[in-house]
Amino acid sequence: MGRTITAPNVISGTHGKAWWNGDALYEIVSMEGRLETDREDIRFAGDMISDSKLLGVKGTYSITIRKVFSRGKEYAEAFMRGEDPRFEIVDQLKDPDAYGKGYEKVQYLNCWLNNVPVTTHQSGSIVEETYEGGFTGLKFLSSIAPVAQS
Repeated sequence: MGRTITAPNVISGTHGKAWWNGDALYEIVSMEGRLETDREDIRFAGDMISDSKLLGVKGTYSITIRKVFSRGKEYAEAFMRGEDPRFEIVDQLKDPDAYGKGYEKVQYLNCWLNNVPVTTHQSGSIVEETYEGGFTGLKFLSSIAPVAQS
């Protein structure tokens, strides 16, 4: 028996959506959330290859949006007052051709910003802003189940 996954089952980013504190980011270009591991190399006597021990994880994200309004204003002003505002991000990929009609939806909790674009532009180009930061929790609200291949 051959594979059951076909080209239409490959997820398209066209169907990606995101929400920042419950507000839809209709102007989103891209979103990436990731966990980075903090590891320490471990060597055992007689072994030529190192192993590693997981010590912790760090959540990071990057969101690029087309500039429609001054989205970063409240965060820039809060930073200037010495405040560290926190928020939530929800990211969803819901391609209608996804295998089993499943979709992926992840909630990022206790998010913060590492930078706030204040001004940016280039003559003759659409203005895009990239927001980067971290988070301390995440929940998979929905996921696409794998399919056994033969």
